[in-house]
Amino acid sequence: MATMRKVVKCDVCESKTLVRIQIGWLDSHPVRFNCGRCGILISGTLILNQIKGTAFIEFENATEVGNEDSTNFYIEISGELLTEKLQTYKYENTLFPPFFTSGIDMMGENFGIFKKKTLQFLMKKENYWPQYRRINELWHRKNYNYLVSELKKYIPNKNFPLNNELHFLMAVHQMNIEFLSSVLDDQFFNKNSSLVMNEIISLFERSPKEFGKLIDYFSEFLHRYEEKIFECIEVFVEKFNYMIPVFGLNFYQDKSLISNSKGITTVAFNDLKRFYIDVYEVLTEMLELLIALNNLKHRGNFKTMKTKRRDVVTLEDYVKKNKGAKAEFLDGSETFDNLLYPNLNSKLRNAISHYTYRVDGINQIITYYPSGNEKMKDPPTMSLVEFVQSCWNIFQSLINFAELVYQTRKMTYLKQGLVPSFEHVFQVEKKSIGKKSINKNKIRRKNAKTSKRKNRKQKK
Repeated sequence: MATMRKVVKCDVCESKTLVRIQIGWLDSHPVRFNCGRCGILISGTLILNQIKGTAFIEFENATEVGNEDSTNFYIEISGELLTEKLQTYKYENTLFPPFFTSGIDMMGENFGIFKKKTLQFLMKKENYWPQYRRINELWHRKNYNYLVSELKKYIPNKNFPLNNELHFLMAVHQMNIEFLSSVLDDQFFNKNSSLVMNEIISLFERSPKEFGKLIDYFSEFLHRYEEKIFECIEVFVEKFNYMIPVFGLNFYQDKSLISNSKGITTVAFNDLKRFYIDVYEVLTEMLELLIALNNLKHRGNFKTMKTKRRDVVTLEDYVKKNKGAKAEFLDGSETFDNLLYPNLNSKLRNAISHYTYRVDGINQIITYYPSGNEKMKDPPTMSLVEFVQSCWNIFQSLINFAELVYQTRKMTYLKQGLVPSFEHVFQVEKKSIGKKSINKNKIRRKNAKTSKRKNRKQKK
């Protein structure tokens, strides 16, 4: 990977920063870093011309200058990888090619997989996202006539039936998972989606009467749950470019080598704080479904709560509690907890919601005050990289929860007597293949009969 050097002068304090920009494989990416002297945010968008090997960036709050004389600070910029944080300028520190110790060497052969998956998702986002979005919008609005015509345009398996709401649900779900597949943790998602499906079937078979009551209780909420989940997916698609270097952490061969000293230059705290809050709020609003399934699994009654608080004995008690109290019941001790645990950080959520946090942009450290008291001793802290990881992980948990909603909603339609499809919208059309093989057999039979007739005539 080539690098480009630029020196920018802060528009406020006039300190100079040498910026070494990685010319990577992204056509564009956001740029964020703070001035090392006055602390203001310097931002921009890097545009790369992959054919000519050139790059252009126009900074906000800083102006590009021509030489490196009297440079004060130094920072590496990358749209794909973690970087070294802002540091005092030393000439000798700028000689070694950057970024290798920040990602390429640590990923090894996985670097190619990381690149492939990232570009796959960006390609889908650029070319197909409007189609996926409108299909979901039609489904949420129950506009089934247009939904069927749109689905038929984009599902490869033309034999997939679209005759009832259960078919629509399955088709939309499979399309959404296909769209997100390249950025989902395969092992994590496949494990949890299998867990959800198997546990739901097991509960239905073991306690059909009580499971039926659970379905009746939640049936009016499930469609709204889906709408809220998709709204979060929309924001994730919009925010993905900010999080690409943290997505890359999934491909490190040895994650213990990731140091807290590493920084990220594609995002500032304010770019993602609302995203974290929104996903957290949606998950905690839907938590009663997960808790009800835990109750049925471990206590045989979906309304009977585990012993955690004296004032929460039934599901009705639980529903009345605030989001912080609801999250207390998610501790990893019961089956469905692991879909979300430990990715709901209520302390971080409280601090962001009440604006009781402080951001050191230069050192990329976030200090937060969960109780609202900014004078508390030893408040918790996290690096900006850790915060972006929290955003990434809570989104993965949201997709796990989407599987819970999907499988539960499937059961509501089955209870209504709707017949499912056992085909996959992306599978090869087996029926057409079958027809081709039958035609070949017919041809063989005809050829055999023809040769027999010829032999008879020759004998005569």
